[in-house]
Amino acid sequence: MEEESPPFVSAGENSGIKGEELQQSSSSSEWCIDSEIRLFKKLLSHKPAGVSKHFHMGCLVDYMNNVYEDEDTDFEDVLTSEDLHELTTKRNTTGKPRVFRPRYKIRPTAGLIWEKLENMYDMKEIEKNEAIPEGLLEKSEFCLPEDDFGDLLRKKDELNRGFVAPQTGGGQSVPRRKQRDSGVYSLLAY
Repeated sequence: MEEESPPFVSAGENSGIKGEELQQSSSSSEWCIDSEIRLFKKLLSHKPAGVSKHFHMGCLVDYMNNVYEDEDTDFEDVLTSEDLHELTTKRNTTGKPRVFRPRYKIRPTAGLIWEKLENMYDMKEIEKNEAIPEGLLEKSEFCLPEDDFGDLLRKKDELNRGFVAPQTGGGQSVPRRKQRDSGVYSLLAY
Protein backbone atom coordinates (compact mmCIF):
# COMPACT_ATOMS: atom_id res chain seq x y z
CA MET A 1 0.00 0.00 0.00
CA GLU A 2 1.54 3.27 -1.10
CA GLU A 3 1.33 6.40 0.98
CA GLU A 4 0.08 9.48 -0.75
CA SER A 5 2.41 12.42 -0.63
CA PRO A 6 0.89 15.75 0.35
CA PRO A 7 0.11 18.03 -2.58
CA PHE A 8 2.67 20.74 -3.30
CA VAL A 9 1.43 24.18 -2.37
CA SER A 10 3.26 27.06 -3.93
CA ALA A 11 3.71 30.36 -2.16
CA GLY A 12 1.46 32.06 -4.70
CA GLU A 13 -1.57 29.97 -3.76
CA ASN A 14 -3.73 30.75 -0.74
CA SER A 15 -1.46 28.91 1.65
CA GLY A 16 -1.19 31.68 4.20
CA ILE A 17 2.61 31.68 3.83
CA LYS A 18 4.32 34.41 1.88
CA GLY A 19 7.19 33.55 -0.48
CA GLU A 20 9.88 34.94 1.81
CA GLU A 21 8.48 33.10 4.85
CA LEU A 22 8.30 29.86 2.84
CA GLN A 23 11.96 30.22 1.88
CA GLN A 24 13.00 30.83 5.49
CA SER A 25 10.98 27.89 6.77
CA SER A 26 12.67 25.44 4.40
CA SER A 27 15.28 23.12 5.83
CA SER A 28 18.69 24.62 6.48
CA SER A 29 20.30 21.51 4.99
CA GLU A 30 19.22 22.35 1.44
CA TRP A 31 21.94 23.27 -1.01
CA CYS A 32 21.41 26.34 -3.18
CA ILE A 33 23.27 27.37 -6.32
CA ASP A 34 25.52 29.78 -4.41
CA SER A 35 26.52 27.14 -1.86
CA GLU A 36 27.20 24.57 -4.60
CA ILE A 37 29.33 27.06 -6.56
CA ARG A 38 31.33 27.85 -3.43
CA LEU A 39 31.80 24.13 -2.77
CA PHE A 40 33.09 23.59 -6.32
CA LYS A 41 35.52 26.51 -6.02
CA LYS A 42 36.87 25.18 -2.74
CA LEU A 43 37.14 21.63 -4.10
CA LEU A 44 39.78 22.93 -6.50
CA SER A 45 42.10 23.56 -3.55
CA HIS A 46 40.83 20.97 -1.05
CA LYS A 47 40.09 17.59 -2.63
CA PRO A 48 38.78 15.30 0.12
CA ALA A 49 40.46 12.13 -1.12
CA GLY A 50 43.67 10.30 -0.41
CA VAL A 51 45.83 10.42 2.67
CA SER A 52 44.84 13.99 3.64
CA LYS A 53 41.12 13.67 2.94
CA HIS A 54 40.03 14.41 6.51
CA PHE A 55 42.25 17.48 6.71
CA HIS A 56 40.83 18.77 3.42
CA MET A 57 37.28 18.02 4.59
CA GLY A 58 37.91 20.11 7.69
CA CYS A 59 39.05 22.97 5.46
CA LEU A 60 35.94 22.59 3.28
CA VAL A 61 33.64 22.73 6.31
CA ASP A 62 35.41 25.88 7.51
CA TYR A 63 35.27 27.60 4.11
CA MET A 64 31.63 26.65 3.55
CA ASN A 65 30.64 28.21 6.88
CA ASN A 66 32.94 31.25 6.81
CA VAL A 67 34.07 33.73 4.17
CA TYR A 68 37.51 35.18 4.80
CA GLU A 69 38.52 38.61 3.57
CA ASP A 70 41.88 37.39 2.28
CA GLU A 71 40.65 34.36 0.30
CA ASP A 72 42.34 33.69 -3.00
CA THR A 73 39.09 33.05 -4.87
CA ASP A 74 36.30 35.47 -5.63
CA PHE A 75 33.75 35.34 -2.85
CA GLU A 76 31.74 38.52 -3.23
CA ASP A 77 28.85 36.51 -4.71
CA VAL A 78 28.20 34.76 -1.37
CA LEU A 79 28.28 37.86 0.86
CA THR A 80 25.20 39.72 2.02
CA SER A 81 24.85 43.26 0.71
CA GLU A 82 25.73 44.65 4.17
CA ASP A 83 28.90 42.55 4.40
CA LEU A 84 29.88 43.45 0.85
CA HIS A 85 29.47 47.16 1.64
CA GLU A 86 31.55 46.77 4.81
CA LEU A 87 34.20 44.87 2.88
CA THR A 88 34.54 47.53 0.18
CA THR A 89 34.62 50.46 2.61
CA LYS A 90 36.95 48.99 5.22
CA ARG A 91 39.07 46.53 3.27
CA ASN A 92 41.73 45.06 5.59
CA THR A 93 42.20 48.09 7.80
CA THR A 94 42.64 46.06 10.98
CA GLY A 95 45.65 44.04 9.84
CA LYS A 96 43.78 40.78 10.47
CA PRO A 97 41.48 39.34 7.81
CA ARG A 98 37.83 39.69 8.72
CA VAL A 99 35.43 36.76 8.67
CA PHE A 100 31.91 36.93 7.26
CA ARG A 101 29.00 34.51 7.19
CA PRO A 102 27.90 33.46 3.70
CA ARG A 103 24.46 34.59 2.62
CA TYR A 104 23.21 31.10 1.79
CA LYS A 105 21.22 29.35 4.52
CA ILE A 106 22.97 25.98 4.61
CA ARG A 107 25.75 25.57 7.14
CA PRO A 108 27.15 22.24 5.97
CA THR A 109 28.80 19.78 8.28
CA ALA A 110 31.34 17.23 7.10
CA GLY A 111 28.51 14.69 6.86
CA LEU A 112 26.45 16.92 4.58
CA ILE A 113 29.45 17.62 2.35
CA TRP A 114 30.33 13.90 2.13
CA GLU A 115 26.69 13.16 1.25
CA LYS A 116 26.69 15.84 -1.46
CA LEU A 117 29.95 14.56 -2.94
CA GLU A 118 28.70 10.95 -2.87
CA ASN A 119 25.59 12.05 -4.80
CA MET A 120 27.69 13.81 -7.46
CA TYR A 121 30.74 11.54 -7.70
CA ASP A 122 31.78 7.95 -7.12
CA MET A 123 34.01 8.75 -4.15
CA LYS A 124 35.16 5.12 -3.81
CA GLU A 125 36.62 5.25 -7.34
CA ILE A 126 38.18 8.64 -6.67
CA GLU A 127 39.77 7.21 -3.53
CA LYS A 128 41.17 4.26 -5.52
CA ASN A 129 42.76 6.67 -8.01
CA GLU A 130 44.59 8.62 -5.33
CA ALA A 131 48.29 7.88 -5.08
CA ILE A 132 49.47 6.47 -1.78
CA PRO A 133 52.87 7.85 -0.77
CA GLU A 134 55.63 5.27 -1.03
CA GLY A 135 56.32 3.51 2.24
CA LEU A 136 53.12 4.67 3.93
CA LEU A 137 51.63 1.20 4.26
CA GLU A 138 54.89 -0.55 5.17
CA LYS A 139 55.24 -1.55 8.80
CA SER A 140 58.53 -0.58 10.32
CA GLU A 141 59.90 -0.04 13.79
CA PHE A 142 59.87 3.56 14.91
CA CYS A 143 63.27 5.19 15.30
CA LEU A 144 64.05 8.71 16.40
CA PRO A 145 66.14 10.71 13.91
CA GLU A 146 69.85 10.34 14.70
CA ASP A 147 70.62 13.99 13.88
CA ASP A 148 68.14 15.33 16.41
CA PHE A 149 68.22 12.68 19.14
CA GLY A 150 71.58 10.88 18.77
CA ASP A 151 73.20 12.48 21.84
CA LEU A 152 70.20 11.73 24.04
CA LEU A 153 70.02 8.12 22.87
CA ARG A 154 73.73 7.57 23.60
CA LYS A 155 73.34 9.04 27.11
CA LYS A 156 70.38 6.76 27.72
CA ASP A 157 72.39 3.71 26.63
CA GLU A 158 75.25 4.68 28.99
CA LEU A 159 72.83 5.00 31.91
CA ASN A 160 71.23 1.66 31.09
CA ARG A 161 74.62 -0.11 31.05
CA GLY A 162 75.34 1.06 34.62
CA PHE A 163 71.92 0.01 35.89
CA VAL A 164 71.59 -3.48 37.35
CA ALA A 165 68.07 -4.79 37.43
CA PRO A 166 66.93 -6.52 40.62
CA GLN A 167 66.74 -10.26 40.32
CA THR A 168 63.36 -11.76 40.13
CA GLY A 169 63.75 -14.94 42.10
CA GLY A 170 61.90 -18.06 41.21
CA GLY A 171 61.28 -18.70 44.91
CA GLN A 172 58.23 -18.01 46.97
CA SER A 173 57.10 -14.51 47.57
CA VAL A 174 56.88 -13.37 51.14
CA PRO A 175 53.31 -12.60 52.16
CA ARG A 176 52.80 -9.24 53.76
CA ARG A 177 49.97 -7.91 55.84
CA LYS A 178 49.07 -4.62 57.37
CA GLN A 179 49.30 -4.51 61.15
CA ARG A 180 48.20 -1.66 63.31
CA ASP A 181 50.98 -0.53 65.62
CA SER A 182 50.05 2.31 67.96
CA GLY A 183 48.02 4.15 65.34
CA VAL A 184 50.61 3.82 62.55
CA TYR A 185 50.30 1.26 59.83
CA SER A 186 53.42 -0.71 59.09
CA LEU A 187 54.15 -3.54 56.73
CA LEU A 188 55.55 -6.60 58.38
CA ALA A 189 56.89 -9.67 56.72
CA TYR A 190 56.15 -12.90 58.55
